Amino acid sequence: MYIAHLETGRHRFGGPQQVLQLMNALANAGHRNTLYAARDSELLAHARVAGHEIDAVQTGGDLDPTLTARLIGRLRRARPDILHVHSRRGADLYGGPAAHAIGVPAVLTRRVDNPLSAMGVRLRFWPYQKIVAISDAVVAALRAAGVDDERLVLIRDAIDVAPLVLSPERDWVSQALKVPLGVPLIGVVAQFIPRKGHALLFDALPSVLAEFPAARVLLFGRGPLEVELRAATHELGLAERVVFCGFRDDLARILPCLDLIVHPATAEGMGVALLEAAAAALPVVAFHAGGVGEVVIDGETGLLVASGDTAALAGAVCKVLGDRELARAYGVAARRRIQASFSVSEHVERHVALYEKLLAVGAPP
Repeated sequence: MYIAHLETGRHRFGGPQQVLQLMNALANAGHRNTLYAARDSELLAHARVAGHEIDAVQTGGDLDPTLTARLIGRLRRARPDILHVHSRRGADLYGGPAAHAIGVPAVLTRRVDNPLSAMGVRLRFWPYQKIVAISDAVVAALRAAGVDDERLVLIRDAIDVAPLVLSPERDWVSQALKVPLGVPLIGVVAQFIPRKGHALLFDALPSVLAEFPAARVLLFGRGPLEVELRAATHELGLAERVVFCGFRDDLARILPCLDLIVHPATAEGMGVALLEAAAAALPVVAFHAGGVGEVVIDGETGLLVASGDTAALAGAVCKVLGDRELARAYGVAARRRIQASFSVSEHVERHVALYEKLLAVGAPP
């Protein structure tokens, strides 16, 4: 099969990371892929290095209807069997109509559990034969918005545990991230956007640092709130304890050196960072929001607390940091769960089956 992929996210974490992983697995299974992505996309550069066909397109988000015309020309020349649209930011609005215009079946992956209006469903989803939801929480949100069950397909995100070697290089991490050796390390892997809950984590940190004053909080990510969050650490007296690490290509090497991951998101389709933490045998403390509970099993692979309850979040972090055996048990159980239930092989097999079903039916007239 020949699958064209449209992803307008510009960074290589979260959803775009899943796109690249899927393309790699499809290529290994003998399928051809082309990635259409923004010109300044990190994903585009990584796809090129991985040997995939790429096509840089100019994108302007939801307010750029000219994207449809540009895609029609590209798709007409390439003639893929399927167009798989992987994101919002204009991709879902304008990618499907482009495929529809030239008679190519289209599938959309929905990664967020944000509520949708009936009008939003009609505007974004009408050209897609199937909509892939990455979690039960996303399925529920789509159903509530009126999407028919026959159009919904549940395919959870996946991760390859092989690259995560569980041999902590603590000396190296201490030097690379400029943190003291031997102190508790709390990781947060998330974009700096409101729903990821960094501000709520900052509310919880004074209680954590009162019990573990040497601890460091490592923030991995980037985003529009970075300036605001950096200012908040100074205002709250947290600047010496919170480290802004940016996005790291060597995260797989860093994770095994951490003591736990905290995920304070208040809305989450599933959370690729949670899969990465589990693959690294790390316990997770998180708000019970969206699809988080489908990855983190409370009391088995980590601890979940009510969304927005910062006191409970602080208490859960302290509980895990204060009990090494409990933390280790959670981490071991998390890695086993990922290996059993979130494998890349099953992920690609389910996508291939979906594509084959679409091709058997064909695009609607």
